Amino acid sequence: MKFPSPDLDWYVARVTPRTEETIMVRAMVAGIEVYLPRRRYDRFNRRQRVNTERQTALLPGYIFAGTRHRAAADLNARLRGDRFKAYGKPMVLGLLGTADGPLQIPSKIVVDLCTDEQNGVFDETASRAEKREAEQIAAALAAGQEVRSYDELVAEHFAPGEEFTVRAGPFTGFLAEVEKLTAPDRLQALVSIFGRMTHVEFALTDLDDMPSRDVVNRIRLPVQSSAAGQAPS
Repeated sequence: MKFPSPDLDWYVARVTPRTEETIMVRAMVAGIEVYLPRRRYDRFNRRQRVNTERQTALLPGYIFAGTRHRAAADLNARLRGDRFKAYGKPMVLGLLGTADGPLQIPSKIVVDLCTDEQNGVFDETASRAEKREAEQIAAALAAGQEVRSYDELVAEHFAPGEEFTVRAGPFTGFLAEVEKLTAPDRLQALVSIFGRMTHVEFALTDLDDMPSRDVVNRIRLPVQSSAAGQAPS
């Protein structure tokens, strides 16, 4: 990916749907500097039963175009030329602007957008998420922090003896005391029904929100040692 030049004047060109890639290639051949921000995502292949990584325009219908100082009119004319037509119809509808002319975009916005793309900000694939999580865990461990699994967080949040007000189902409004987890997403609790404590099974979300899966929320500082150098019991 060529990094957008911060020395150019940048504008946003409005284009017809799904022509962004074609316009980018033709602009490069014509010597016009453009930047097409993209996002990456997973698409499930039903036949092969696997996810395949794809990429598409981050801002469908728009592309950034750069030009030398005060040459917006020339840029607009070139993008509206025959090179950027398909079946006789223009693919570029013009530069965004007002009655006073095309609206210039600060080059810092374009550069920052490209930087974010290179850093994976717009990468929604599972592989990128795993890499990001691994990086966060490695940084936490290097800083002397302890990392707990998501299952540990759930078990701690819904620990035996914890009480919740049921918020969904036929026992809504009843007080439930957790007895034990019976599945990754279910638990058994005691509920007072007509004055008698009764065992009832709930989905975890019937009682409370699940802990966040964000790895940052799975990181905690280690227990501080006592003056004798031993962790408190």
